[in-house]
Amino acid sequence: MQNDYNIALPLAAKVFLISGAIAIGLVFAEVVNLIIRKFLSLKQKSRWRLLYKGDTKIES
Repeated sequence: MQNDYNIALPLAAKVFLISGAIAIGLVFAEVVNLIIRKFLSLKQKSRWRLLYKGDTKIES
């Protein structure tokens, strides 16, 4: 079946929607990953500051 545009158009729209959803999911996952890494990095830095000042209390 060649030149059957009536079937190809909805299928192409579905493919674009699925690929767009995958791309948005990847971007969202990367942003969440960066936020978590930044938070953990700041938490580690604050622990080192406490140790450097001589304070032995470290909360988890």
